[in-house]
Amino acid sequence: MIKRIQGYINRFLDEQLDFQERIMRIVFLLAFAAALIGTGRVLAGADPDVLDSLIPLCVVSGLSLYIAVRYRKTRLAAWLLIIVSNLFLFPGIFLSSGGMDSGTPIWFVLGLVYIFLLFRGKDFWTALLLTLAAYLATYLIAYFRPDFMPEAERAYSFIDSYVTLVCVSCFIGIMLKAQSKTYEREKQVVEKQKEEIEQIARSKDAFFANMSHEIRTPINTIIGLNEMILREDISDEIAENAINIQNASKMLLTTINDILDLSKLESGKLEILPRQYEISSMFSDLVNLIWIRAHQKELEFKMDIDPELPSMLYGDEVRIKQVVSNMLTNAVKYTDAGSVTLTAKSERVAPDVILLRISVEDTGQGIRKDSLEDLFSSFKRVDEKENRNIEGTGLGLTISKQLMEMMGGTISVDSVYHKGSIFTIELKQRIVNSRPIGVINFAAQKQMSQRERYKQSFIAPDARILVVDDNTMNLMVAVKLLRDTRVRVDTAESGKECLKKTGETFYHAILMDHMMPDMDGEATMKAIRNQTRGFCQKTPVIALTANVMSHAEQVYQNMGFDG
Repeated sequence: MIKRIQGYINRFLDEQLDFQERIMRIVFLLAFAAALIGTGRVLAGADPDVLDSLIPLCVVSGLSLYIAVRYRKTRLAAWLLIIVSNLFLFPGIFLSSGGMDSGTPIWFVLGLVYIFLLFRGKDFWTALLLTLAAYLATYLIAYFRPDFMPEAERAYSFIDSYVTLVCVSCFIGIMLKAQSKTYEREKQVVEKQKEEIEQIARSKDAFFANMSHEIRTPINTIIGLNEMILREDISDEIAENAINIQNASKMLLTTINDILDLSKLESGKLEILPRQYEISSMFSDLVNLIWIRAHQKELEFKMDIDPELPSMLYGDEVRIKQVVSNMLTNAVKYTDAGSVTLTAKSERVAPDVILLRISVEDTGQGIRKDSLEDLFSSFKRVDEKENRNIEGTGLGLTISKQLMEMMGGTISVDSVYHKGSIFTIELKQRIVNSRPIGVINFAAQKQMSQRERYKQSFIAPDARILVVDDNTMNLMVAVKLLRDTRVRVDTAESGKECLKKTGETFYHAILMDHMMPDMDGEATMKAIRNQTRGFCQKTPVIALTANVMSHAEQVYQNMGFDG
């Protein structure tokens, strides 16, 4: 019987209910239970006045609960309970039961607890102020007009005070328990959701790592084989085709890098790594990168680099180049005729700090004013109908904005539709060498036909290396790229084949693919180190991988690779 009653109560106080509705159900149950106890006391011979407070409270709480459940108007029900109990019922009981000589002041505490549990925001402050005003008025009446209140018997005062204390304490305790239980349940839900989010993040990281490997591998094969074509004595037409293949492949690789960078930014794994750098070298790299693209579209490429810029600064040159190159690439992409201008100025903001200001101006399509707010949104491209033939994911500016914020800088745009745009970045850089850079001599402006012939940087006919990779195309690219060095190159398509060869031959270096089936690169490398009759226990093992991870170099060094 007790379990059945407990089951009814649990269903009545369903944890899935709104917290306010649960509190009102608890109030009703407690008021009903108190009314039953009071009725039992009256039947046992107690003063029937004990029901004067309990029955009205039971009726009001029941009516409030009915409104909340029947009409789903929890806020209205809460206000009904507060107005009737705090403004009328509890003050009336106080004045009719002997005031301070009875236990009814404790009911005022219950009324205030109601407010703290049932209301939030503006409703909370309104209910609190009304209740405090009603209580103050009640006390003033009791103080100045004691004749309004009957005198309570001493025995009755003690009994009433004790019963009220017990009832109100139980009311408050049970309501707080309900709130605590609700909090614990919500905490468990949040922790479970947090765990699920972390699991999704781990799965996403693994997906991006695998995607990086699977996509970069064939792209690197294309770039590597295309490089072999460019090294040959070929006609200008074939060279032009090969250069276009090279540019397209690098563009595809850049798109993949953007996606991976966005993933690392979202997971908080992308870091800013400042170091000292030569600003003239940085601008030379940027000009070399963009000049050929501008030349192919017959755009005039202008440069306005302040010769008073300090020659050496301290900052993350790689990320600055990434942002500026994105600005330059976009300028060329969205400009069909006219010019692209790269400008760099600085302003001394401290004895050893400058505010570096780099802008890229174009005479391209420009951007509508109503589209500017979407310019830095992920996967959002403005004027998609007009720009549908222009390649890109729309990620570059999103990543650029986040990178600038991570470096403590800003990126802004000023654009006139169909006239052109000016993108500007500003960030503080510490001066390492204040000597001015002077006028930079950009040697990048060469005709496509004047491409330099490839020349290997070293020749080592006595060296012998082993390349291990489960992808035969990768092995072919590695062998061909090393061909002009005259290094003797052996290949292995698995960890098992690698161990067989290291057990028979000494190699000066081993290039080891990381992700291989059966025995991966790490396991193979450790097996080589422990190969008792092998010849390569101390041979440097270099990891070959297309994975992009934060702290990649450190990760592979921790595995035991030499580089």
